[in-house]
Amino acid sequence: MLEELKVETVVVSDSDTTWLGDPSAYLALHPSADFYISTDCLSHKVEVEWKAQHLQPRCGHVPGNSWGRAFNTGVFAVRNREQGRTLLARWRDILLDPSGGTVVTKTNATLGITDQLALNMILDKAIPSGPVHAAPEDDHVLLLTWAANDSLRLHPLPVALFPSGHVAFVQRLPWKAGVDPLVIHATFQRYPVSMHQSGKRARFREFGMWFLDGPEYYAPPGARYLSYDNDVRRVVDEVAASPRFKGIMPVLHRHLVGTAYQLAQFRDALAAARMLNRTLVLPTSWCWCDYDWTPHVLEKCKIRGSDLRLPFECPSDFVLHIPYMDMAGLDFRMPGFLDNPQVPDALRRGRAEVHMMSAKPALPAPGVAVLAASREPVGVLWPRMTQGELVAALQPLNQTAALTIRGMRPGLLEGFASAEQQAAFDALYRNVTKELYWCCAAQSEAIMNSFPYALPKPYGGAGLLLLLPPPATPAGYTPWEAPVMPMPTYCDRVDAKTKEFVSYENHPCSFMRNETAAAMASAINRRAIS
Repeated sequence: MLEELKVETVVVSDSDTTWLGDPSAYLALHPSADFYISTDCLSHKVEVEWKAQHLQPRCGHVPGNSWGRAFNTGVFAVRNREQGRTLLARWRDILLDPSGGTVVTKTNATLGITDQLALNMILDKAIPSGPVHAAPEDDHVLLLTWAANDSLRLHPLPVALFPSGHVAFVQRLPWKAGVDPLVIHATFQRYPVSMHQSGKRARFREFGMWFLDGPEYYAPPGARYLSYDNDVRRVVDEVAASPRFKGIMPVLHRHLVGTAYQLAQFRDALAAARMLNRTLVLPTSWCWCDYDWTPHVLEKCKIRGSDLRLPFECPSDFVLHIPYMDMAGLDFRMPGFLDNPQVPDALRRGRAEVHMMSAKPALPAPGVAVLAASREPVGVLWPRMTQGELVAALQPLNQTAALTIRGMRPGLLEGFASAEQQAAFDALYRNVTKELYWCCAAQSEAIMNSFPYALPKPYGGAGLLLLLPPPATPAGYTPWEAPVMPMPTYCDRVDAKTKEFVSYENHPCSFMRNETAAAMASAINRRAIS
């Protein structure tokens, strides 16, 4: 296009991006740049400060820094200049060279040369062993030199406008900074590559950026929905303040308790939706720990170099296994669905609230009450309802398009009326929650590097609870209790590579055996909020 069509600038992006604005005006702010490229930097703060020797990983593109560059070819632009065309030719030649299909890294790992690796190899050769330098006319443009008459001016695209999946979907940095991003690249996925299609689509849907769903998704014939509140932050604070913890709850433990609560909430809400023949709309999830394959994340429950503040609104796939839910054919919608502008107005207006009380109300016919202030019908629910009670209580609201359960807590339902339905639901729930865990706490294959999330007891009674279960209760209804965390069995037999990670105050091997470590790990949450 540059040579044949004489196009002035070509912008290229991966297929897992969504464009929200025209980048032309931004690119014009740095006219001397020959090439523009996105990065995997996780800090808007670092880019705003633009300081030399900031020592933050992944953001080494800031002039004056000699390590930590993370250029990502998911979004780039090139000017129709000799320098830009030369770079593209070099890039092409490496990718087409049959003798250069792999590269051996400093750690003796053999990697296949991808387009991203190939470009970074080219750029690294133009950057001296010391810090990267800025061009004299623009300190946000890097001057890369291969030889005396062979140079390139490169502009790293800012993460607030050209964010990765972590910056946009996990940290939500653009909106917190009051910036409207131009494009979002759905990187930093929670699940394996084979599940990326489902995971990336779900994140775009959750943020209202998936534009390929038709009317049949937003308003199928006879559509009725059930949504619910998520009060997990209050619950975790109450558990932490209880006599069991006395205010000392390490942030990893908060995350595991909070996730267990949300999974129990989800189980009852999903069961209620199936009993009422409604589509479940998920609430926004909350997390206290970021997720990363590198155990350094355990130190403060966030990836090093990120701007994340705890707790945080996390993508739904941090709590739920969205790909498994898709594979199981589960009928659900992502958070924010009912506020999507593509949802018909009639559905938006056709809403009612359902309030879950702390106990069954002493009314002759519990069901639909009327709020004096609004005169609108409000459903009344209570703990340990049978399927028949739930259906009867909400029968007057049967034609309402969307119901929202306020005050939703685990323990709403006792189970299904039919043993067959109950067994089928328990099997379904086990199937969509079978690989839920927090990772990672080690880099050794000899020990367990993850912590499974605790699951509620099946309605049918028998079943597995991850972590340790609360005291034994009869089959059927089980009131929710915060799971007890077991002591890891490997604390005193770790290899040298893992020793650093188990020594973190936020690792169970430390905080479960040392009160000072527990207090320091608990303070991570307070420092992150302040």
